[in-house]
Amino acid sequence: RRAARSLVAQTFRDFEWIVADQSQDDDAVEPALAAVRTAGIPVSLCRVVDAKGMESASNQALARAGGAYVTFLDD
Repeated sequence: RRAARSLVAQTFRDFEWIVADQSQDDDAVEPALAAVRTAGIPVSLCRVVDAKGMESASNQALARAGGAYVTFLDD
């Protein structure tokens, strides 16, 4: 939720947020994503089923990125 609040507060809005979710708890992620979508920020959820650590999850999310630049936010 802290990451979602931070993104919503940004004045620069030309970005997409791709969330790599390794959890098994669907209910924990959706409220934060809904708040970001309501603010008009494009968000997609990358469910990582074969969790092999943060690097693997990040690589799977990175494969979906459409921008020229990326940054990682681990919260």
